[in-house]
Amino acid sequence: MEFIGENSPDFVSPQAEVNGRLYRGRKTLTELDYAQPQDASFYISGLCFKTESAEKYLSWLPQIVKENALVEVYPQTALAGCLVAEGSGFWLDAMVTRQLDELPTHIAHSDGRAYYHLNGRFEQIKGSLLLADRMISSGDLTRKSYDSILLYKNGVNRQIFRRLRSTIFDESPEMARCFDTGARRYYLFSWVTKFYGNKFSTLVARITPSPLRKIVRRFI
Repeated sequence: MEFIGENSPDFVSPQAEVNGRLYRGRKTLTELDYAQPQDASFYISGLCFKTESAEKYLSWLPQIVKENALVEVYPQTALAGCLVAEGSGFWLDAMVTRQLDELPTHIAHSDGRAYYHLNGRFEQIKGSLLLADRMISSGDLTRKSYDSILLYKNGVNRQIFRRLRSTIFDESPEMARCFDTGARRYYLFSWVTKFYGNKFSTLVARITPSPLRKIVRRFI
């Protein structure tokens, strides 16, 4: 309360502890950058929103629930993203939430699938980008807000690979290992296609002896 009174931030994400470990938050007081609202607000307990700033979005966000998976499952994250993009947000180095027990979650998308499955995560990422595009297209942003939302959108884009890989690992560690193998193989050879085109890559594959190809694939 003292920090809020002195700084009047639009959004604050204090520390949250789950099962004895830091689950959300930072150990130092720092300002949120525009790529962090999702990490700062996915766990809702203890979050602080400035009423005057939030009222602008509280009547609008419910209207797009059916068309935006992020708003449907993480409305607080959508709100935090809007506030940080247009105002100020902070990581607060104060523990205000300690969770010792957890009940099974029944949160799901409107299609009935669990929110943490691969399809759900992918739809939520798309929802993040759609929300940013919708705010930009509104046309009533200041230059600072416009640049902030672009930074927020770029941050979401940078996290897509990590978020999807984490979801795959949670659902099936064996599938995640196959995913990692495919990713290494793709990025190892993609530069050949980038600079020389598909025809060169196909030629290299044809002239490389089959036993050698099998050995390479085994280790990558």
